[in-house]
Amino acid sequence: MPEAENKELTLHGISASPGICIGQAYLVDKEGVDIIGPENNKFLQAPAMVGASVVLAWGNHGHFLNRGEEVLKWYSKPMLLKETKSGQPAHPLMLPYSLELHPRS
Repeated sequence: MPEAENKELTLHGISASPGICIGQAYLVDKEGVDIIGPENNKFLQAPAMVGASVVLAWGNHGHFLNRGEEVLKWYSKPMLLKETKSGQPAHPLMLPYSLELHPRS
């Protein structure tokens, strides 16, 4: 992975198994690089196109370039574990195991 200086957050998706898609955060160089990427929107929209359940968990980084609000438009009934104080879907890294998925309000 590149050094963290002069970087911004974007998403990169992987497919874990049929019906489950996982998006991972990566740091990429922001000089001359489209940090969203031409394939990213297509990948993130795919679960909505087939009616798959979607779990949101990007943390406070959804405010960056208003990306969270843009992505939310694609899903009719997204699920999450918890919302952050700023209203973004919390990242599960520091959340207790006892939380259960619930629809985003």
